[in-house]
Amino acid sequence: MVAAGTAQAADGYSARGRQADEAIKAGRFFEATTYLEPEIFNLGDRDHNAALRRFQKSKTFAAGLVTEAATWQGTSVSAFEKAADTLEKLTPGALSPTQKGEALAALAATYGRLTETGALKPTVRTSEALLKLLDQETVNKAIMANTVAELKASNAVTLEAWNRAEAFARDRQGSDALKSMLYGAMPQFRMTRAVLSGPFTRQYPQLAPSALDSITTDVFFDGEIGDGLLALDLKSALAANENIHLVDAPGEAEVIVKVKQIAFEITPRPETQQVVTFSRGQVDFWQGALLMPDYSSYQYDLRQGGTDYEYAFEVSYQRSKSGPFKTIIRDQGAATWNQCSPGRVVNAFGGAQPANWMANAAMKSQCTAAGVPVDKGAMRRQIGAKLADAIAGSEMHE
Repeated sequence: MVAAGTAQAADGYSARGRQADEAIKAGRFFEATTYLEPEIFNLGDRDHNAALRRFQKSKTFAAGLVTEAATWQGTSVSAFEKAADTLEKLTPGALSPTQKGEALAALAATYGRLTETGALKPTVRTSEALLKLLDQETVNKAIMANTVAELKASNAVTLEAWNRAEAFARDRQGSDALKSMLYGAMPQFRMTRAVLSGPFTRQYPQLAPSALDSITTDVFFDGEIGDGLLALDLKSALAANENIHLVDAPGEAEVIVKVKQIAFEITPRPETQQVVTFSRGQVDFWQGALLMPDYSSYQYDLRQGGTDYEYAFEVSYQRSKSGPFKTIIRDQGAATWNQCSPGRVVNAFGGAQPANWMANAAMKSQCTAAGVPVDKGAMRRQIGAKLADAIAGSEMHE
């Protein structure tokens, strides 16, 4: 088996090698490298040196790769980064250090020109191999503009993403302009309170207060909810939201949220219990054959229950900077649960023995991650949390 596998691998390399040779003859030098990537990029591969020799024996490969890099027709950031990665990994061997430097510089120049014109939109996460060769203020501004747009679109800007952008702004040509672009856009970034109030505050104490203020909304909550416990749970969930600050008077609020109950019902299901029985033929083949006597059956006890719920609430937002907005938040469903006893093999002529294994896929589906009973209070708290998340969603910040 091992010999056959080795032969197949060798045959695969030979076929790809022939494709690489054909691409070199046709002047498609980057394409040629893609056929032998596992070998040329892995020093430990048994065909590594053989793959490099395919490029070394070509009199046109090195010069052709430099020319191709200078006129590279890649249409995406990832294509340029892949080309740069290829050039980096081809040394030593197929390219001399000088040739590699020339090819990378040519590729970086094309990359920079397309970035400047907006044809490509790399961010600060782009290839280090290209960035270290390309440090021009106009290109850096284009990269920072792309980065700012990416950070604005992010659901939550992490400290790592901020640090990467800040380091680029600090260390590149045109640093003052780059920092102005980044810091000026920061109030529009969605950064979690955990990031802003922790390491971000320690690293950027002059910026953190305004950033914290930008993600916090002063809210006055006014609820017309028939279930008093749900009203308390909802208000507690809103207060726990890191982007909401509940205030005591409408005049102190940026947004007044009014919640009016239309429907709210929680109904526990009656609990049921049954014995589930599988014949030997219904049990997974090998377990039935090896672990069950003739004519025996597999049994377990199944308890089931659940809680049905339905609710609808009218939510209106009155903002200090814009007009009112009204929506309906509604949902219905059930939280169900199953509980299975350990299995047992029941003999045809009496007696039973424990079975610490699942009978078949049906039992696994019923008894794995089966949930736990949810009482009315727990369900009320879950609904309060869901309502709070919905209320604090995008409409809050329109």
